[in-house]
Amino acid sequence: MEIGGVKLRSQKAKVDDLRSQITALNDRITTCDVARAKNQKDCEKFTKLLKSSDEELETLAEELAAIEEDMKTSTRNAEQVRKKAEDAEHVTLFAGCN
Repeated sequence: MEIGGVKLRSQKAKVDDLRSQITALNDRITTCDVARAKNQKDCEKFTKLLKSSDEELETLAEELAAIEEDMKTSTRNAEQVRKKAEDAEHVTLFAGCN
């Protein structure tokens, strides 16, 4: 009878060990599921942020192009004003010489 009791305790210990392993693995699965869900939400959030940033970058590029065009126009206008001022100065000098 004692042999049956030892075998039974041995089998019970194995079952308890397996239950413990199953519990630990279930805990790991739960942790991984939570992490996966968080990562999925983060991925969606960062995808939206990336799209928003791309749109903002496009808007800023358009604004920069407009500013550069304004700068070119202002430079041309300034050059024309400078040339007119030089011409006026030459006319004044020429008129003063006569």
